Amino acid sequence: MSSWLFPDARLIVFAKAPWPGQVKTRLLSVLNSRQAAELQRHLILRTLAMVHSKSICPVQLWCTPDCTHPAFTDARDVYGLSLHGQFGYDLGDRMHHAISACLEQAHSVLLMGCDCVSLTCRDLVECLEALNNGHQLTLGPAEDGGYVLIGMSRVHADLFFDMQWGTNAVLEETRCRARQLGLHWFETTEQWDIDRPADLHRLLSHGNRRSEIQAILNVE
Repeated sequence: MSSWLFPDARLIVFAKAPWPGQVKTRLLSVLNSRQAAELQRHLILRTLAMVHSKSICPVQLWCTPDCTHPAFTDARDVYGLSLHGQFGYDLGDRMHHAISACLEQAHSVLLMGCDCVSLTCRDLVECLEALNNGHQLTLGPAEDGGYVLIGMSRVHADLFFDMQWGTNAVLEETRCRARQLGLHWFETTEQWDIDRPADLHRLLSHGNRRSEIQAILNVE
């Protein structure tokens, strides 16, 4: 495709297959397993629609536990993206592997998940512009102390290993390591994602999303 804004960049989207009982388990106090899986499927498709809406750069969907779920194969057919299996013993290892693979074919890479509904195309463009203008790292800080996006034009393995993933210390530890490495980085505005019951209630409180989410989950 010749109309990409950043043809030399790649966007990696990490996604977990929406199998009932295996996704959004921290929401199972307010949703049943089918509803949680439907929400996961919706978030995957919403994310892919968003990132393709402005033709920012080529997109790769990195899947777990494998690439066979219909949500993944349908997305491949609709958007013409490539599917890849996540590989590694923890989240940091999987991210390091995916980014390293992409940087063999691209000048810069962004990696994001599917849970963040506040991240916008403008955020992605600003991150890629920052990488093109001399920043070595971009981050999308999350309200819970983690991050929803990371980008780089060169692999920095120290940012991925021996990290306490899933805790509120991830973002600050990443910043600390970036300082130690002498990296110049750019951050988006603070973001929020769908992880806990309070996040779902927050999503439902947004008028432009409420009816859509209610239809998916069949909640009142």
